[in-house]
Amino acid sequence: MGKTMRKWWMNKPFRNTMGVVPKPHLSSRTVRTDLVPRVEQLVAGGAIPKPVWLDAVLAHPPPLAHRFSGERPVRFEWREEDRLRRIWQRRNPEASMHPKVLFLDESRLPASAIEHPADAFVKKQQALMRRGLSEEEAYRRVAGEQEERRRVADAEVAAAREQARALGASPAEGGGGATAPDADGLAARLLRRFAEEARDSGQPYPRHWFHDDGSWRGIGLDDNVDQRTKRAIERQGELMHLMKQMDASFEEAATRDETDDDGVPVAGRSGAGATTKVD
Repeated sequence: MGKTMRKWWMNKPFRNTMGVVPKPHLSSRTVRTDLVPRVEQLVAGGAIPKPVWLDAVLAHPPPLAHRFSGERPVRFEWREEDRLRRIWQRRNPEASMHPKVLFLDESRLPASAIEHPADAFVKKQQALMRRGLSEEEAYRRVAGEQEERRRVADAEVAAAREQARALGASPAEGGGGATAPDADGLAARLLRRFAEEARDSGQPYPRHWFHDDGSWRGIGLDDNVDQRTKRAIERQGELMHLMKQMDASFEEAATRDETDDDGVPVAGRSGAGATTKVD
């Protein structure tokens, strides 16, 4: 083979046969050296002055236990309930505003005050999945049960509110009723005082409560809120009849379970609708 001729415009190859340039500098790699040995070399060569901490570190060297590799840390594993919880949170983004409260002693608190809505939902969904239902079917069934329970609860609240109104009760001021607070009530006076103090001190305050000249206008509540609340209460009236039918069907089913085929109550069992046969 003939020798390849180098063009005149090509750079002459650098040969490190004499060891003039260290190899780490040629390969563009950094030399991994500990801090103390590297500082000792620089001080011995006169490159840097001796640091004040060098003698203390040499007299009390750091332990080497952390350098030895032990067991690898346990890798974080995602469980099935974590995946179901993420799906529920993605479908219900408003639930991210619900805080998860931590208590030191949770044994005396009810489950509703401890569990997050996502945890309660996933537990019921997994219970249905263990019975043979698919993931989506279990999700829809639990969501339907919660929606029905919410509708019944709203109907009970609406019925209690209507009954209280029929007896002559009126919503408390500031209690979240359907009627706006009195303009001359205690809550309105306190809000006016706080707004005026905030305005006088230069803090942010509701400007729409005051006129342009600075006089008091009033708490501008939205009148549409009352109308929407009244319409919602009227729509809930139909659910009361449905709730009574459900209670009657539950009592009938419980009574049927407590009796045998001949209609005689089963001895030793108690429950809703159970009766005792007297000879």
